Amino acid sequence: MLNHARTLLLNVNRPTSLTLGVGDEPILATYRPVRLPTQLGSFRKFLLGTAEDPLYQNYVLYQCMTVLHMQPQAEAYINSLDTRVTYQNSPSAARARFRFRYVTTSILPKTMALGTLGEAVADEREGRAYFGWHLETVDGPAIRVSSDSGRKVSHAVEVVDGRTTPVALQPGFSVVLTVPTVFEVGAQWRIEAYTRPDRGLDAVMAELTDSRRDLAANVMDGVDASFRAMWNDGGAMYVRMAALLTGYIGKVEALRNG
Repeated sequence: MLNHARTLLLNVNRPTSLTLGVGDEPILATYRPVRLPTQLGSFRKFLLGTAEDPLYQNYVLYQCMTVLHMQPQAEAYINSLDTRVTYQNSPSAARARFRFRYVTTSILPKTMALGTLGEAVADEREGRAYFGWHLETVDGPAIRVSSDSGRKVSHAVEVVDGRTTPVALQPGFSVVLTVPTVFEVGAQWRIEAYTRPDRGLDAVMAELTDSRRDLAANVMDGVDASFRAMWNDGGAMYVRMAALLTGYIGKVEALRNG
């Protein structure tokens, strides 16, 4: 199966869109997600988040596949599943595919201009790196913010020296309007934030060997002795992480094969 190990780590249906998103890799149309038992499902949620955000998940998977291909024994196991992969294992080449940025679209700006202050940040708890908001000016004066998560809030603003007071979209990330003449109702914009997750696999490992060591123990229970030894020996982070990920992939593969 193309991208076999990566597909098992992600364990989702192929997206219906024919266009690959940021960091996406092909998934076979015939692949059906494996129903995971609670212990494996908990590990997946810890690693990839609960929000099912493709940008966040793809960035984590980029890190995971890099680590797996750094460790010869783990790479040999991946190749034993299928050597056909489309992702690039060179960290610099792969990282270039993740275009973390802001995109502001003026839908109906009228005479006012939208600006941003600060930076949006990824939600490490839920596993979200992509955020979208629709903004519209309404009577008040106010700015109505509709987030892609379904939350809608109107924020009252004041115009001071030709600019509105800031409206927070996230803590530390706000928007302001430049108002040349009068505050106009009905202006609209869309903002999309593609944010880089701060949590790397070193931080993941720190939790898996401390507060969430139960997750790692459940994954490693019953896996090949050589990979258990790699995990228990307490060596380099990437070696232990490769062992853990290989153990997880092996269990998902076993469930897939019945």
